[in-house]
Amino acid sequence: MNDQRESVYAYVDGMNLYYGALKHNPGCRWLDVPSLMANLVPHLTIVHTRYYTARIKATFPGDPGPARQRTYLQALQSRPRITVKEGVYADWPRWQRLDETQGLDSPNPFRPRLKDAEARHVGRILQQAKDRQPSTRPFVLARIRQTEEKGSDVNLATDLLKDALGTRACRTALVVTNDSDLAYPLEVVHEFGVGVILVNPFLQSDQREATGLRHIPVHHRMQLKQSHLRSSQLPDPITVRGRRLTRPAAWQ
Repeated sequence: MNDQRESVYAYVDGMNLYYGALKHNPGCRWLDVPSLMANLVPHLTIVHTRYYTARIKATFPGDPGPARQRTYLQALQSRPRITVKEGVYADWPRWQRLDETQGLDSPNPFRPRLKDAEARHVGRILQQAKDRQPSTRPFVLARIRQTEEKGSDVNLATDLLKDALGTRACRTALVVTNDSDLAYPLEVVHEFGVGVILVNPFLQSDQREATGLRHIPVHHRMQLKQSHLRSSQLPDPITVRGRRLTRPAAWQ
């Protein structure tokens, strides 16, 4: 039993965790990830936590998001027994359908934005299309920037296999993800005798476990809860290498 307690490694898909539990829950974003892992399995000892994320890019001039993330990662990496491995954000232009239901004057800053003259011109096009074909939904195409995080799932799978099959250091893996791309690596380590504890990071009751993960053999399945997040926050403020870091005001 002591050997099992001393061989638990945690692997956290940071972007999956963000979109599942933190995007609409800013008050919990100052998250102490190693403490969260310990709170999920208080009967076990977490030897090390591996956290996978990517540096976000500014979406508009003066966007405070990257600075907030930079402060958070500095605070997080000061905690014991954690490694942060970063992927990258890729972005490219693409065309997206913009229909009348989205609204040209929508306050959502992440929807395509048009200047006033462009908006009036597009509005006329939409109205003309609706007059010609009232039974269909008129639309135009807007050129937007598409962003996508790359590397976290591959990095997580690689470290999991390395720890479980290479060094044999990991005998129990606590994996926080709802990404079905990780189904096969989880099956492989299970076949080699590694116990997998799989945690679904999506708090919404309607967000079920990803289809690709439902049938893989695991030792135990868990659902992340709001109480886990609230009880696993970093100190505020926290001092890192003589620098005082505080929770961003938007995360209060």
